[in-house]
Parts: sequence; structure tokens; C-alpha cells
Amino acid sequence: MIHEFELKLKIIKHDRPYTSPINTKYATAMREIYEGRLFHEVAKANGIYSGAISKKVIKMRQLFESLSNKKYLPDDMAGKFKSITKNLREIGKMMFQC
Repeated sequence: MIHEFELKLKIIKHDRPYTSPINTKYATAMREIYEGRLFHEVAKANGIYSGAISKKVIKMRQLFESLSNKKYLPDDMAGKFKSITKNLREIGKMMFQC
């Protein structure tokens, strides 16, 4: 379903194979950043290039922003997507403070 939305909303190109924007390795890193750990420490501890983390955060935020703005979604679901978008925006701000 997410892949179909990404194609429809032109977040990804049509010739690109499906890859999930959610990876537990990156989700763990984002949670640690949101809990207050320093961005570069989290990247080093998880063995992840810091640019890759920020790219995933941005891609996920764009996806959830697109989903939250759709008129056909029930209000409660759109609200949850907006909440996720807000949290991802906060994580992005924390990453760039380092």
C-alpha cells in the first residue's frame, strides 16, 4: 500500500523497485535521537552513516505529510499521520543541531 502511494504521489520513480522506508535499524536510531542522544553518537553506535539517517527521516516525513493531506482519509487517521510528521520534523531538527 505504501509503495502504491509513493508511486501515485511521485515520491519515487515508477521504474524503481519497492523498498520500505521503515527499517528497524533506522527506526532504532531515530528513537534514540528523539530520546535525546546526540546524532553523531547514535550514528556511530549503530554503524550507520549519518547522512543515511537524515535521508530516511526526510523521506519518511515526506511520505507521512503526503498521506496526512489526503481528503479521503478519516480525520482520526489523518491526525495520526500528522502527529508522526510532527515527530519526524522534530527528529530532523535535533539532527541538524549537532
